[in-house]
Amino acid sequence: MIIIDNKEYNKYIIKVSWENFSVSYQGKRRTGIAPFISFDIEDKIFIGLELTFSNNMFKETKKNIKINIK
Repeated sequence: MIIIDNKEYNKYIIKVSWENFSVSYQGKRRTGIAPFISFDIEDKIFIGLELTFSNNMFKETKKNIKINIK
């Protein structure tokens, strides 16, 4: 179930694809491949989340350690 503005939606499709990205953060340029998550909610609401936490960063993340991926 997905909730948007207190309305519940039960019919949706989630797709994850890995896309190239390029971003500047604190004056440093980072590039890589990261997940892009798309939501098709009842064929009328479309939401896309583009992450810049790269595949390599996921692989290097230590288990049982909290990190901030903002």
